[in-house]
Amino acid sequence: MFKNGFFESPLYKFGTRLVDVLELNFLWLFCSLPLLLALAFPKWLGLFWIPCGIIGAFTMGAASVAAFSITLKMVDDEEGYIFKPFFKEFKASFFKGGIAGIIQTFAVYALYLDFQLFNNVKDSNIMFLIVFILGLILLFTHYVYAYALMGRYENTVINTLRNSFTISLRYFKKTILIFLVVAFEILLFVWSGTTEFIGLIIGPVCIMFTISGMAKPIFLRIEKDNSGSDDEEEETEEEVDVSEYETIDYEKLAKKAKKNE
Repeated sequence: MFKNGFFESPLYKFGTRLVDVLELNFLWLFCSLPLLLALAFPKWLGLFWIPCGIIGAFTMGAASVAAFSITLKMVDDEEGYIFKPFFKEFKASFFKGGIAGIIQTFAVYALYLDFQLFNNVKDSNIMFLIVFILGLILLFTHYVYAYALMGRYENTVINTLRNSFTISLRYFKKTILIFLVVAFEILLFVWSGTTEFIGLIIGPVCIMFTISGMAKPIFLRIEKDNSGSDDEEEETEEEVDVSEYETIDYEKLAKKAKKNE
């Protein structure tokens, strides 16, 4: 009775979830290590800084897809084991996740250079700041749901980024809420030396879990609204019920959406 009671207790569930988060965060950091090294020690790497950063951006993208595929299951306590499913998804999404990671890294670096121009050039044009803000908004809306979409559905990188942008506009209030919560988490993790250490060991996965928790109800609602759209094989244009999500590519939802049915 004691054992059964203990294993059902909130303390045991919290401890199990914490271990899962630590393990998943370690795996993500390990796979993103080349990029982290390129960011932390550019002078030390010398000529290897650029190839190390590119390789790290590629592996970081694949690792993010793998991590999101697990955090989406964590939302409903369905994750099970961490290590094997992570690397299985990492391998399956290596190319597409890697391409998304490369695009994201180059976009972030371009925004960084733009902000440096605005901040350091004397009498700099306000257009630098406007470009930075608009670029940041576009980057966020195209990527806030992107890795979660890749972790749940089979699609091309371009269609995934387009779908993320469309969902961001369709669920604008929810997207703003995600932005505010993630921004608060980042500020909390960089508040002091202690919180920076905590952020290092659990921060990335906490942010992914936050996005997954808010994104999954959206995905489920969209799947429900678009279910059965392939049942009618021949329809005239007048008979087609055009969904409000028509710009989202639902014909390729194949990988994990039906796995839990």
